[in-house]
Amino acid sequence: MAEQPITTIQQGKEFLRAKLEEGANCPCCEQRVKLYRRKLNHQMARALIMIYRYFISHPQTVWLDVNDFLLKRGVNSGEANVALLRHWGLIERKPDAKEDGNPSVGMYSITHLGRQFVEGRMTVPEAVYLYNQKRYRRKLLDIEQITIRQALANKFDYDELMRGF
Repeated sequence: MAEQPITTIQQGKEFLRAKLEEGANCPCCEQRVKLYRRKLNHQMARALIMIYRYFISHPQTVWLDVNDFLLKRGVNSGEANVALLRHWGLIERKPDAKEDGNPSVGMYSITHLGRQFVEGRMTVPEAVYLYNQKRYRRKLLDIEQITIRQALANKFDYDELMRGF
């Protein structure tokens, strides 16, 4: 039996909701859409520690261009997925930072939670779910809490990311 053609936005949403975990191309815009489970890995934890140490040694500084800061220390912030740390609430983006060429786009600050996590006084979920580059709210019953030391031991696994859940 052939599938019904998608003719409304609501039908498009229902189609994508049904394909959430396996992924699909959006019938409206053709963008690839999939729910990803992203683990807090060792590169992210290491970068967070470096950011933490910067803010400790520069207490008057509120915002840091993390891309420039990490690059000068031999860390590619894109490879380390540093911007993803905001989905755990460990860093926050400068409010006026937009993706449209704004010079503040790479400006971040470490949060109170981020400081506590690095200091070993707080745990965070081992992973978050991302849908269209935004944190997807879903029951976190299957997500263990981890410490900074455990995060430092988590190696990035591309196959695990693409395999899904």
